[in-house]
Amino acid sequence: MRDERILLAECLKRAKDETPEQLATLQSKIAQRLAAAVAIIDVMESAVLSAIEQQGHKSGVDELLDELKSTANDELSKLVEV
Repeated sequence: MRDERILLAECLKRAKDETPEQLATLQSKIAQRLAAAVAIIDVMESAVLSAIEQQGHKSGVDELLDELKSTANDELSKLVEV
């Protein structure tokens, strides 16, 4: 009941002629996309930190950084397409 009142209040303030149910659906979709993005970032961070530890010296870090940038751009493109 409280959530419904919060959604109704937000709908009224947004003034976009939407129902609380429509707003809740929109918020759910946004939350799912955010969760997917956070998961991808966490996996990429873990992988790159492991790779840096295994590399052991600076010479390979530049290559790892290039690979990370490429992977990040690919993953970002996928998220934007959804």
